[in-house]
Amino acid sequence: MTNDPLLDALRELARALAPADIRLIVGGGYGLVLRARQLIESGARTLRLSIPPIRATEDIDCFLTTEIIIDRTRMASIRAVLDSLGYQPTVKNLQFTRRVDHEGQSRTIKIDLLAGPVPSDLRRPSAPLHLPAAQALCPS
Repeated sequence: MTNDPLLDALRELARALAPADIRLIVGGGYGLVLRARQLIESGARTLRLSIPPIRATEDIDCFLTTEIIIDRTRMASIRAVLDSLGYQPTVKNLQFTRRVDHEGQSRTIKIDLLAGPVPSDLRRPSAPLHLPAAQALCPS
């Protein structure tokens, strides 16, 4: 455990997805937080004169690759992992939350699943653009 509940949640999620060979790409505000921390800790030089201040964020934006979002089995694995970790869907196929206790206070951890458009060469002719594989995250 760290003093950062988002980092703890991210590590837990990444470990749980590893057996299904699902890697997370973290972006958004928390991705910037992680990058800034890494730059500060490593002392790496950057083109910027200073590293922007680390700001608070309430969610983890996880980008899924096209290969993952078109694979119903892997999407179902993601949902099974989210369920096993206690996450509940708040926006169908996109956002999942859970409550955690951090230093005696209840806090919501939110996972946002994001993906770019599926390239036309990877679309199955019979697959509609709404990607039925994503339905594996929130079956009706």
